[in-house]
Amino acid sequence: MAWNEILPMPFQSTMRDGESLMGFVLRMANANEVQGIHWLYQKLGRDKLNHFKFEDCFAIARTFGIPLAHIEQTMWRRRFVDGTSVNSLGSIKITKPYLIRPLRPQICGQCLHEYGYCRLTWDFQFVCACEEHHCPLIDCCPQCLRYLQWMRPLLLTCNCGFSWRCINPEKQTPDSPTVRLASLFWHKVRLNKSSFAPLDSFEQILEELSVDAISKLIWIFGFKEHADSHIGTGHSQKIWRTKQASLCVERGYLRLRSFIFDFGTEASSNVLDSINFPALKAFTQDTDTAPDSRFSERLIREINHRSDGKYHIANGRKRQHHLF
Repeated sequence: MAWNEILPMPFQSTMRDGESLMGFVLRMANANEVQGIHWLYQKLGRDKLNHFKFEDCFAIARTFGIPLAHIEQTMWRRRFVDGTSVNSLGSIKITKPYLIRPLRPQICGQCLHEYGYCRLTWDFQFVCACEEHHCPLIDCCPQCLRYLQWMRPLLLTCNCGFSWRCINPEKQTPDSPTVRLASLFWHKVRLNKSSFAPLDSFEQILEELSVDAISKLIWIFGFKEHADSHIGTGHSQKIWRTKQASLCVERGYLRLRSFIFDFGTEASSNVLDSINFPALKAFTQDTDTAPDSRFSERLIREINHRSDGKYHIANGRKRQHHLF
């Protein structure tokens, strides 16, 4: 569609700080008394894809009368860098597609009721809780039990008519792994505009790492339920539902924390049996930022020293993407 064929909608508004793009489009559609966002898919010729492309940013910005940069900073963009598929969101990059879920919405009912918008951090696989309300996110309607989708008529209700403000979630402790990780990701996405304060030296280490590295480490240390759990072919690369991802976060956060705090002790080697070791090897060889590389080298030294020859990681830089 030519740019001069795109007509701005009557009601326009700026994006909220930290708002997701899909949530913004649905919110603005409802504000203009339009149910759902399929009309915009059709307008842009994306109705068969049911998702936007990066080249749609200009059209979306013009439709709702906001700066193009605001749309580009909240649009997930998939590119190939050095032969590797990379999903980027502004300055944040994620190198494994199953570590994000922009097309599989999850929500905090209290946030939507109080603020009326979806947070951008809910697009990440391992953001499974609300850092403000200390409750789990949901991706399934409590009434009809169907999974949420962006192709619903209204932002604030399910397809079945259930209002998100009626959700009565279980409260979690502020220091629970899911809440702490959600708080850290919110801090990362908002570029240090949040009030995140590390609880201990472990969280100080995580704060220095990239979002990509944190996501991979949680996956590596939390994927297996038990030391003898089998990782089926293809299963490891599926996008998990929120409840499954929450369990992975709890395991991964606590195992990684234990491993880091036990650096230099015999206890650190006990954690290795419960992690995805081939993926850990790939992680140590794929890091490309200074903090990630330093932490990777620390992992290599500790693993090689404490595993008594059972595990060994070469300190090389050759990429092995097929291992992760």
